[in-house]
Amino acid sequence: MLSLTIIIGVLFGGLVYIFNYFRSQLIDNRDINKLPGPSGLQLLWQMLGPNSHCDKFNGMIAFNEKYGSIVKLWVKPFKPAIMVADTELMDKILTSKDHLVKTQMYDLLKPYIGEGLATTSNANVWRQSRKICNTAFQHNTVTGFLPIFQKNMDVFLETLKSETGKPVDTQHVIHLFTLDIIFESLMKQRFGFQEANNPIYINARVDYFSVLTERLYSVLLMNDWIFRFSKHFKKMEGVVSILKKFTLDVVTKAETARKDGVVIEKPKIHLIDILIDNNLSAEILNDQINTFILAGHDTVAQAMSFTLYELSRRSVIQQKLLEEIQSIVGKDSTAEITYKDLQEMKYLEAIVKESLRLHVIVPIIERKISYAIEHNGIRYPKDTTFMFNIDGIHKSEKYFPNPKEYDPNRFMPENAHRLRKNSFIPFSVGPRDCIGKLYAMLEIKLFVAKCIQKFEVLPVENHTLKMLSEIVNKSITGMPVIFKERAA
Repeated sequence: MLSLTIIIGVLFGGLVYIFNYFRSQLIDNRDINKLPGPSGLQLLWQMLGPNSHCDKFNGMIAFNEKYGSIVKLWVKPFKPAIMVADTELMDKILTSKDHLVKTQMYDLLKPYIGEGLATTSNANVWRQSRKICNTAFQHNTVTGFLPIFQKNMDVFLETLKSETGKPVDTQHVIHLFTLDIIFESLMKQRFGFQEANNPIYINARVDYFSVLTERLYSVLLMNDWIFRFSKHFKKMEGVVSILKKFTLDVVTKAETARKDGVVIEKPKIHLIDILIDNNLSAEILNDQINTFILAGHDTVAQAMSFTLYELSRRSVIQQKLLEEIQSIVGKDSTAEITYKDLQEMKYLEAIVKESLRLHVIVPIIERKISYAIEHNGIRYPKDTTFMFNIDGIHKSEKYFPNPKEYDPNRFMPENAHRLRKNSFIPFSVGPRDCIGKLYAMLEIKLFVAKCIQKFEVLPVENHTLKMLSEIVNKSITGMPVIFKERAA
């Protein structure tokens, strides 16, 4: 009898706690209820309905266009999230030194990259890691990587010669190119991914993103406990084990080389040397390296693919870019392109920026605010989740006239000053922006310039992009183009 009384008491206490929790959510978030947005049922259908992953993604990023620049996503009585395509509110949070905490979405990456720079919600860990890693991405360091970029570019161009005249899915081949670059420039080791080496590692990366995508688009699988009992868990464990072992071997090789007396250049420019010198724990060191491998090659590769894809469909723009390149380095299609040359190529930079505007590489950035804030009469309580719709900002009439039109001229020097502050943020903004943005832009610009210098890029007829975010924006139908070699 006593046991039954205890059980009833515990159940009653639990129900009271749940009731009070949900009641407090409704009270704390009463201002948020004033915001426009889909109904709870519409949101549930969007998340749980039989829609494809692509439909779920495209439906989600269309909420701002449909309901307004600040939208509530709320299935009552649970906590709401706020989807934002408004630069003023975005600036208030992303540029703050206080609101540094990332959300549950980033936890999905932690089985692989742990408490890396992109995922950690521990502000002290983030500050320490950012300070250490900054050295590897300073201007002089990044420009010093140009010979490595150029060497791997030569391998890429040589590989393309056997593929001319037929459709090439740039998403695949460019990923191998950027993997070679990131390992050689940041880790001082060359693996020859472009030469079809290390297929087990490459396949593990493909499988990793496959499982990650399943979790991203399933409310149930986002829960760690439920995920552990799903068919995807063992697959994720297996591929993460392969990826982490590869990184561990890279670190071990670097540490062994140092013990064997291999001379380290001064100042140190390679990320792996900088991390080892700071006596980080083995776990944190590996987390940081995995973070840069994941974020540093995938995002850049997609930017390159989108740019070539757009140029293949715009012969006039492509010809104008070729003329700019030839006016600076000459008409020899094998001429070297230097850092100074790239700085002079203003139309090239405008093309890259327009590609990054129209095809946002990371379409959603999330934060959890550390204390309550007010904006335009609406109070947002502490721990509210904000989803910043970068895709929505980049395609808003408010910030870009004719936003769905591909127009590099909007980023030419004579026009760029008209852009509203932080309306173009392909690398995020604020303290937690992309640490490697200079590295990425240099790599992308050299890649595009060398490709257009060497090849005419033609479209594959009747092809349509079908976008899906795997954290990083990709096309599930590929991004095929046809390369036609220019005369030397």
